[in-house]
Parts: sequence; C-alpha cells; structure tokens
Amino acid sequence: MCGITGFVDYKKSITVNDLEILTNTLNHRGPDSTNFILEEKKNFNIGLGHTRLSIVDLSSYGNQPITTSDGKKVIIFNGEIYNFKEIKKKILKEDINFKFFGNSDTEVFLEAINIFGLVETLNLTSGMFAFALLDKQEGNIYLGRDRFGQKPLFYCVSGDNLIFSSEIKALKKNLKNKRIDQKALNDFFLFNYIKGNKTIYEEVKSVKPGSIIKYELESKKLTESLWRNTINTFNIKNHLKLEKLDTLLTESIQEQTDCEVPYGIFLSGGIDSSLITAIATKKLSKKVKTFTISFKNRNYSEGKFANKIAENLKTDHFEYFFDEDDMIETIKDFFELNDQPFADVSKLPLILLSKFSRNKIKIALSGDGADEIFGGYNRYIWIQKLNLLSLNKRIFLKQLLNLFNSSSIESIFKFYNYISKKNLIAYPDEKLQRLKNIITFENLDRFYELSQIKWHDKNPLIETSKPNKILHQDRDKKNIQIENFINNMMKSDQKDYLINNCLVKSDRATMMNSLELRLPFLNDKVVDFGNSIKLDEKIKNKKGKLILRNLLSNYMPKHLFDRDKTGFHVPLGFWFKNELRDLVERTLYNKKIKRINFLDHNLIDKIWKDHLSGKSNNQNKIWTILVLEMWLLKNYE
Repeated sequence: MCGITGFVDYKKSITVNDLEILTNTLNHRGPDSTNFILEEKKNFNIGLGHTRLSIVDLSSYGNQPITTSDGKKVIIFNGEIYNFKEIKKKILKEDINFKFFGNSDTEVFLEAINIFGLVETLNLTSGMFAFALLDKQEGNIYLGRDRFGQKPLFYCVSGDNLIFSSEIKALKKNLKNKRIDQKALNDFFLFNYIKGNKTIYEEVKSVKPGSIIKYELESKKLTESLWRNTINTFNIKNHLKLEKLDTLLTESIQEQTDCEVPYGIFLSGGIDSSLITAIATKKLSKKVKTFTISFKNRNYSEGKFANKIAENLKTDHFEYFFDEDDMIETIKDFFELNDQPFADVSKLPLILLSKFSRNKIKIALSGDGADEIFGGYNRYIWIQKLNLLSLNKRIFLKQLLNLFNSSSIESIFKFYNYISKKNLIAYPDEKLQRLKNIITFENLDRFYELSQIKWHDKNPLIETSKPNKILHQDRDKKNIQIENFINNMMKSDQKDYLINNCLVKSDRATMMNSLELRLPFLNDKVVDFGNSIKLDEKIKNKKGKLILRNLLSNYMPKHLFDRDKTGFHVPLGFWFKNELRDLVERTLYNKKIKRINFLDHNLIDKIWKDHLSGKSNNQNKIWTILVLEMWLLKNYE
C-alpha cells in the first residue's frame, strides 16, 4: 500500500524540489520509503513520485518507481496484486530465461504488461490497485484503477499540465483554479459523499473504477476506457452453493493473508467480519489476531459480541476501550485530514481502530462489501414490507409516527431496553426518522432515492439542484417485480455507495494510520458468485445475508451471531451540546464562513438553535454542516 503522484509539465516550471514536496504530502500512505524521478524531454518534463508501505519484498528492490528490464516502461503503483506469484509463473513460462531483479508484486505486474499488454494483464490480476504507467516507446501515460476502485487516484488537466495523485491535497497547489463544483457540493448535502468521478473541485476528477485513462504526451489527447471485460457467472446446484462460497472465500482469504508482515482482522461481532475470522482460524495455520474497539459505556457497542466470537474461535483478541476524549481528538484529526467534504460518521471509530491495531499489525482484513453483494442493508428488507401497504396506509402510519418527537421516542425505547435488559433498537430516533422520510414513496425508484438521501428538507445551499436519478435501468415500472428491483438496488449500491462512500471511508481511515486494509468479499469470484445467486438465498423471512448466516453456522453456534445488527453509534448530538459546543459555534459563526455567499446562514443558525433547545435532534445535519465548514476554513479561498 502506497501513495503515488506525478505530472506532465509542458512549461517546465515544476522543479525537483516541487516534486519532492508533492510526494512528501503522501508520507502517511507510505512511511517506509520515498522516491521520485524527473525525466526531462524536449517539449515537457515528466515527474513520478512514490511513498511506500512495504508489504511484499521488504528489500529495496520493492521501492518505486520501477522500470522494466528493457527500459521501455516505468510504473508507480499503489495496492497489491494478490496472485502475482501465478502471473510470475506465466511470465517465466513465456520466457524461461527471464530474470527478475526482486520479488515484488509491482515488478511482476509491470513485466507482465510489457509481455502480455496492459488490458490482458489487468484481466489476469486479482487485487486492489491504482497506478500510473509511463510507456516511453508509445509516448503515453496510463492511469488505471481496480474493478471497485479500492485505491484512489485523482487527476486534472490544469493549464498545460497533467497532474495526478492518490490524494487531492497533493494536486491543490498546482491547480489553475480552485472553483468548487456545485453539483458535487449538492451531492455532499444529499448523500454525505460525492458521487461518480466528481470531486469538490471542478478541475479535479477521479479515475473511474475498472477504467484506464490514456494520455498521449505529444498531442495532449486524453481518452478513457473500461478495461474489465471478463465477468464470471455461476450456475451451481442449490446443495453445492454453501460449499462453493466457502471455497471462494477461503481462497480469497488465503490469497490476502499470503504476506511477509503481521496481519489481523477487524472483528465487529457482525456476520461479515465473524465469517472472515471463522474461515481464517479454521483454514490458516497461524493463530489469527482480531481487533475491536468499544465505548467504556458499552450499552450499544458490539464489543461484547466480538469478544464472545473471538473466545469461541480462540483468536488472539485485542479490544481497545475508548472514551469521549479519544473520540473528540479523532474528530479533530478527521477535519484536519479530510481531502474533500465527506460526512460518514462511521469513519471516526474506524480511524481509532486503525490507530490502535497498527501497533501490532501492518495489514487488516475486514468484511466490507458483503452488505451490497449479499443483501445486508435494511432498505432491501424495508421495501418488501412497505410495498405490501397502500400509499394511504403508509401516509396514515407516518402521521402516527409524527406524534412522537425525538426525546419521547428515545425515552420510550430506553425504558424498554432497561426493563427488558435488551437493546430492542439502538438509537431509535434516527431509524424512525429515516422511516418517516421514506415511507410515503410514490414508486419504487423514489423509494430507493429517498433511502439514499440524508438531508430530506431544505439544506443550506442557496442554489440546490435536484438529485440525479440513482437507478439507470430501462424497465416497465408498473410491471416490475420487487425481486428484480431489490437486485437492481444491490447492483447500484455496488457501483456507487460501496465505491464512493464505504471504500473511500476505509481507505482514508486506514491509510491515515499507515495500515493496509484488505477486503476478501471484494474478490472478483466472490462478487460474481454473489451476483449470480437468487434473491431468496440472500434475503428471506425479514433477514438479510441468509447464505452468509448459513455458512457461518457451519463454523460456530447460531446464538453467537443470529441477532439484529446493533451498529456502532457516535453520540454526536450530546457532544454538540457539551464537549464540542465551543468548536461548533466557533466554526458556524466564523467571520470567514459568514462571508461565503452560497450558504444560507439563517437556516444554519436555526438548525443549531433548534438542536440546543431540544426542539429537534439535528446532530446529523450539524455534523454535515460542520464537516463542510471545517473543510472550507482550511481550503476555500
């Protein structure tokens, strides 16, 4: 895992010193080694910089940039090619006399490109990556990312220069203009993240997942194309599906744990991470390290469940108990290191978990991706229930829910949890508010749109455009079956929510702490298998991830995991009224913020005062505003 950056400079104004500064902004992504090269051509200069987190081939032979043995191609690479040993054998079969300088996956990847071509090599790979490839013979630079875009890569054509980097902040200094993209800003308020290949800056774009950008050095022509052209489908008899999934996940985990450095697993106590841990402990020869974090107040923490699973599987388990001071310090780091506005609050505990576990491991595995592939989100189940009710009945139900305010809902459920010794619903106000927002949907498309939106009423943007349609399938909406619609939702979530929210969160939180995160569920064969099976093998009897539950029951007793997901909640609303109140008010009423004319400051003031008075719980709105304004204070000119 690393950081990459570079440029093509036609004015020859970017110096070696500039390249060094540009590269050093990514040191947290790769603290083990920093290298860069500047090649001077007749009409332009080319700079390539790399910061390395040493995972495969810990020697200096793994440092980058790396040049092919014939000197024709140079690469800087971020990520891992898990099956590089197989590709290496294929190269040696092609040329038995070929000699590698070292044992890194990047060198194998580069030499494979030289022999088999770029697209064919990409389709041979199993891994996560972003790269910049200089082909001296062709006179082109190629930028590319893996199928799901697990590793970031941004670029801009600014003035006469092409600039690219793993993080936006490495580009910012060289931007010709820093105009904010209003569509991206609207995305942020609606969804808490920015969709597609947009970024907060008009001039900067993200390389699309599974694509290649070709930049011709002489003509300055830029073209983009998809490289992924192989999709496996599975046609397996029902009684063999558990066995096949077990095999695919086992192979993925074995592939991702074949490394030279210590690794562990983020264990939340949920189904996804528990299954990864169970397979690893049963199928690998080494004892597995597992990590979880918990509030010292454990009412809604999943740490107690993770402990029971770790005990059952006999892992080497580490639990970190943090308090409010830890989280508040993490919030400050969150603001400091945000490349662009991003408001998924679950990034906070992940930052803490990464910081805690990095002292013992260099690689972590997690269960990310399972929800989108195997039907884990509540919206997949809610639509089945709500679609059975007429619109009039749903309107009536919303009127009933509106009789309860935030404090009364919280009080009712706290009392029930206390007397029953159960957590019926953790933080019910948030969940019921979401239900109220979506319950009166007019059609299925509208349901999905509403389930994605985080800010349903007027937001503080003066000019607010309408959200784009999220599902882009051509179909007869009157006759569509609910099963097809839920499958479309999951595929849409894989293409958008997973890529632009979940993977952004996991990459930034872990790389902030120089920790590599690997995701066994995003192995190509596992994804294709999940997309091939029927919906009732994923969602049935008001429960999602059915096939994962069934597989997990082969490894441990059901009572350890067969429960509703509690989730990890951060009590922002309380902190905003107490420990974080000064930070919020200093930000909201900052003179520089007051001068920004695309924000409705009167609405922001009302949202804040309604929260302080207890009239409404506006913690999510305040968090979204705070994230944006902290970013603006640091970056907006």
